[in-house]
Amino acid sequence: MEIGICHFSPMGERLEESLTCHTDFREESGEKKIRWMRRRKESLSDWTAYAFSYFDALVFIGAAGIAIRAIAPFVRDKFLDPAVICMDDGGRFVIPLLSGHVGGANALAKSLAGWIHATPVLTTSTDGARAFACDLWAKKNGLGILNREGIQAVSSSILRGEKVGVWSEIGWEEGSALPGELVRIDRIQSLLQAVGHGEEKAFLLVFDSYARARGFADHLTMAGLEGERKKSGCLILYARPYIVGIGCRAGVDTDRVSLQYHAFLQKHEIDPREVYALATVDRKAKEKALLALHRREGIELFTRSPEELMTVQGDFHHSDFVMQTLGCDNVCERAALLLAKDLSSEEESAQLLVQREAKEKVTFAVARCKKLLRI
Repeated sequence: MEIGICHFSPMGERLEESLTCHTDFREESGEKKIRWMRRRKESLSDWTAYAFSYFDALVFIGAAGIAIRAIAPFVRDKFLDPAVICMDDGGRFVIPLLSGHVGGANALAKSLAGWIHATPVLTTSTDGARAFACDLWAKKNGLGILNREGIQAVSSSILRGEKVGVWSEIGWEEGSALPGELVRIDRIQSLLQAVGHGEEKAFLLVFDSYARARGFADHLTMAGLEGERKKSGCLILYARPYIVGIGCRAGVDTDRVSLQYHAFLQKHEIDPREVYALATVDRKAKEKALLALHRREGIELFTRSPEELMTVQGDFHHSDFVMQTLGCDNVCERAALLLAKDLSSEEESAQLLVQREAKEKVTFAVARCKKLLRI
């Protein structure tokens, strides 16, 4: 996890020194290693522009006004923008400014505040009300979001004290008790009849693929105004089971890697919207092309040490060159399968779907994980 950090005063510099001693961060998607990227001699504008393209989060130590003016030209999409956090140089308050839920700013702010004994200041409505946050739940379960407007429909319903119905094609982990705001619905036909008429005013729907989620939404659209009304009360989610393992030579071209990635997925008929994460070896954690792909696609990036990769059992492509340079005989296959095993509710259900394919200076492989839903 790449975090850019900058300060504007001597007090802020001391606080920055304290924060950058911490390298472990746990969020809903798993344990991550932090790689701090400190601002040196660049102008604030140049540093922020670069950070928005390649970093997962930005931390400003100083006035919130400075931070807001710095990021303003680069803000574009709450689902793709990095987390942005501001804290006073006295280390008293930590405030998420951007991408609180999907981008992880709220969770990161809590961790930062804990490290320096500060107070996290969370301004998102569901956090203030200590209510169920549907977008955060979708992130926790690695789900894709088909209709963003559904987030507001579900969140508003919860904040009004209304029940939200939940229907899923994916199974639930044993012992997953629903919070009080949610009511499980077993049949989608019952759900469609209930939208807008029963106790539940909004609904969470989880499909096992993007195609099925899209088909359901299109079915409602074809039903005319009544269907559109029903769709407006639903948040439609879908599984993202694919992990793309990736290896590359140092300094590969950013745009070329992106083109190769999409060509590879198209060849194997994998919808890029169903890819949850990229996986690679930790030596590639700062590779510009991989960071750019991770940020542009809005997917996770996980890295593992060579020693961890070599623990994975399976029939993998072997490279003496990769073994000598990185300490493991294969990156893309091992990284993809290891992460799929880590994410799957049952380790043995993970499988390597596409073996190593080399495209110029880049290698790809695909694994599939099988996750049950959890609260």
